[in-house]
Order: sequence, then C-alpha cells, then structure tokens
Amino acid sequence: MLAALRLRRPRRFVCTTCQRTFTERVAWRELGFAYTLRYAQHIYERTQHEEIAQVALTEGLSQDTVRSIFERWAKKRSTNAATRL
Repeated sequence: MLAALRLRRPRRFVCTTCQRTFTERVAWRELGFAYTLRYAQHIYERTQHEEIAQVALTEGLSQDTVRSIFERWAKKRSTNAATRL
C-alpha cells in the first residue's frame, strides 16, 4: 500500500544578478504539478485495472485530475513505444 506524501512548496530563490525569483526544480516532480512522478505513475497503473471514478474516490482526487494523469501517461507510453521501433 502506498502512503500519501505531502510535499512542501518548492523552495524559492532570488538571482543575485538580476534579482528575479525562481523555484527549485527537482527530477521527481513535474513542473506545474503538485504530485510526484511516482504518484502519477501509480494513478496511471491503477486506471489500467479500475474505473477512473473509483480511483478518484479512493485517492481523494477529482475525476478530472485522474483523467488528466491517465491521458498524460498514456501519451508518454505511446511516444516511448513509438521511438523504440
């Protein structure tokens, strides 16, 4: 069973040269999303065997969020499969 992990906000830094702010980028989280890549993969794998509505209910997510994760990961999988040919 996977446990939910609450992530704190990305750390914000200030450029000493231009004074612009920017956030830390990490490999395990996609820019602009509040969940980790591993959690998104977990959601995608569950949607392979369960209805989107059921996954959303048990994970505490909206159906739109689960559907978005499914579509993004399905696209990644098809793109990766096409490049291997």
